Amino acid sequence: MTNPTIVWGVAADAEGVVHHSQVFREDLPGGFYRAWKEDEFKREPADVYARAHPWPMPMRWCHGEKIGQVVALRRAHGRLHAVAESELEPDELQSLADEYGDLKWSTGTFPGRREALRIGEVSLTPVPAYVGLPAVQWYREGVSKGSLPRLVREDLERARKSPFQVRDSLEVYEVPSVPSESYPSESYRSDHWNPREIFHSGAPGDILAVEGRPVRRGS
Repeated sequence: MTNPTIVWGVAADAEGVVHHSQVFREDLPGGFYRAWKEDEFKREPADVYARAHPWPMPMRWCHGEKIGQVVALRRAHGRLHAVAESELEPDELQSLADEYGDLKWSTGTFPGRREALRIGEVSLTPVPAYVGLPAVQWYREGVSKGSLPRLVREDLERARKSPFQVRDSLEVYEVPSVPSESYPSESYRSDHWNPREIFHSGAPGDILAVEGRPVRRGS
């Protein structure tokens, strides 16, 4: 890919709250029907992702069309970061964001050894199941203003040292732990979503209360 658009952002955080919603419909006599929605919440924090993942790893649009390739994964300060090279121009990405809202990473995963999550693809989407992730950013040399952040440049340099054609796995680069006051916090700053206390009944999808407030079914 010649002079690709570099896309980067947080793919998983320390809270790891994932929300899946599904709508069901039941047909009733007389042409009527009953519909309801069930919500499922689970946790997939950054530290449950495996160290190595299948290669090559496609970058997709909403888990469908391929629009690039993930070239680096980095885990630091409780977050998993992904860097990709995209076929789309920066103005095309901006048009998608203008039309659909902030674009975020969404990992397509499957269980690996000892239930660690392995990533098969990473998608760009305005509606990820992961709750509270910040929007991705992008840059293309000679087109975008400014420059790539240092950590993203380092991710790309590490990725380009290993020939892609002979690699069969993409390993997560683990950033060594350092005191927070000596680390460039601006590289990791984002709005955090505070997990809410959620109570379920025995039946899947029946949420009884959120933060102590009763939830009326069907509301």
